[in-house]
Amino acid sequence: MRMKIRKTLCTALSSVLIAGLLPAGAGAVSVTYNDVPSGSWYAEAVQYVTSSSLMSGVDSGVFGPTLSATRGQIATILYRMAGQPAVIGRAPFLDVAVSSYCHDAVLWANANGIVSGDGDGNFNPSGSVTREQMATMFYRYAAVRGCDLTKSADLSVFEDSWQISRYAVAPMSWAVGAGLMNGTDNTLVSPRAVTSRAVLATTLMRFCDMCGMTPPETTVSVTVASAAPAAAEATGPVVPVSGDLVSCITVDGTTVFTPKMTFQWPIQGGVTSGYGTRYIFESTSFHRGIDISAPAGIGVHAGEAGTVLFAGEKGSYGNLVIIDHGNGFQSYYGHNTTLLVDAGDVVQKNQVIASVGATGRATGNHCHFEIHYKGQVVDPFNYLPEKNDAPANQVVAIAVGTELPALDRESMLLASVY
Repeated sequence: MRMKIRKTLCTALSSVLIAGLLPAGAGAVSVTYNDVPSGSWYAEAVQYVTSSSLMSGVDSGVFGPTLSATRGQIATILYRMAGQPAVIGRAPFLDVAVSSYCHDAVLWANANGIVSGDGDGNFNPSGSVTREQMATMFYRYAAVRGCDLTKSADLSVFEDSWQISRYAVAPMSWAVGAGLMNGTDNTLVSPRAVTSRAVLATTLMRFCDMCGMTPPETTVSVTVASAAPAAAEATGPVVPVSGDLVSCITVDGTTVFTPKMTFQWPIQGGVTSGYGTRYIFESTSFHRGIDISAPAGIGVHAGEAGTVLFAGEKGSYGNLVIIDHGNGFQSYYGHNTTLLVDAGDVVQKNQVIASVGATGRATGNHCHFEIHYKGQVVDPFNYLPEKNDAPANQVVAIAVGTELPALDRESMLLASVY
């Protein structure tokens, strides 16, 4: 569906130039996204942020609605919305070079109390943004702009409100109360879920409307479609996939399209690191999956039925399980303490295959979860339901033959390395 969109834009948004944003002086452009269904809940927001030069696609014809938004991107968007005020000095973070696209934005945002570092001297500009972090950034920027901060919501109605970090309680209450953010369903607010580009686009549109930002109009022709380019035919089906296609960014930055398939989450817990570029171990690297935090010994569940291809120690993965699901899909479960399956075993969806640990190259106990399609790593968030649907965490074993009782919610929170 082709639409001519005329929107009022936020001040200084006509000259945005960062990854995922339209170039300065772009003027009237025609943009087509093949991965944004016209009837999707985020289609209007994607059209808005594109027409307003807030965001653009990650590749030709690809918006990447399920890809993670990063800390550097959001800091830069807020800086542009503020009119790019002059800054003096250097950002106080080891991983934000003066030459970085987000340097001035991070320096400004930090000086105004909008963002802070990780406590180790780094900002992690390529790190994925959680929902509570996004709410906090918008809350603090709203305070700088003098927007209304009086609205609030009772977060206790959400079953997972106990997961909200102390610093984010007021921002989350405001964001939900002001209608900037909704629960992920009627019972969950998912504070530690990673923010997708679709969610960021929707939040930006609501924020501009809420704060009454009314600069010059611009006209952009935006097309959204209900289908993506055809993908190669999958072979050897074991589990069913739908006819819809999903767009994914791979390690080398190219875009691939895969059949749509839904995996179950392997464990309950907060996502501490998303898919994509991140700064860790004093260097920048591409994180090939997602990390889900949980105490040692928690049972790790197979995301879908299949056959175990590998179960053993494998370099930085530590103790690893690889399951082949047919249709070109494989799933990886890394850093386990114990492995409860062997190569060649046929496993069922939800079957416990290992226990959480920190083997290999890991900073704490968690499950590293990857999805591969025909040999290429793809973003697991494209294939997981937004609500974590793993069974309640149960300790199965710290070491082979060691049985321990289940942890209660409070113990899990205290033991978490989120």
